[in-house]
Amino acid sequence: MFDYNRHCNHELIKLFLLYQDQVSEQSIKLLSHILNAHRIWNNRIMQNNEHWEIWQIHSVPMMGDLDESNHSISKDMLLKDNSLKMIDFQMKDNNDYSCMIKDIMFHIINHSNYHRAQIATELRKQEIEPIQTDYIKYKLLI
Repeated sequence: MFDYNRHCNHELIKLFLLYQDQVSEQSIKLLSHILNAHRIWNNRIMQNNEHWEIWQIHSVPMMGDLDESNHSISKDMLLKDNSLKMIDFQMKDNNDYSCMIKDIMFHIINHSNYHRAQIATELRKQEIEPIQTDYIKYKLLI
């Protein structure tokens, strides 16, 4: 699933670079948010206190490196086979929570898809054809 997630993000980044004069600020904000949230969840799992803003805006050329880093960290965590491990963390509301890593990993993918759908709507407003995000079509292509 993380390979699919990386593929979709990279396709969006390529599209944003191709249509850089037409892509809305909202689309850039949403893709930045996808990447930031992924990083924040990776940090929570690793219990890394690195501060990361959820709505921090990234330049499109820098997004690819951030996505590669997120992908690599998540894949490494999955290879450690600790997906059933519980982790404790705090959300922005400062409340304490516990969750299994596998559920967080699912959330990262689900959250990314949700916002990619919003980006697709934004792109259509700019008369830009959105990328293909159907998982089955992705699997048939690889």
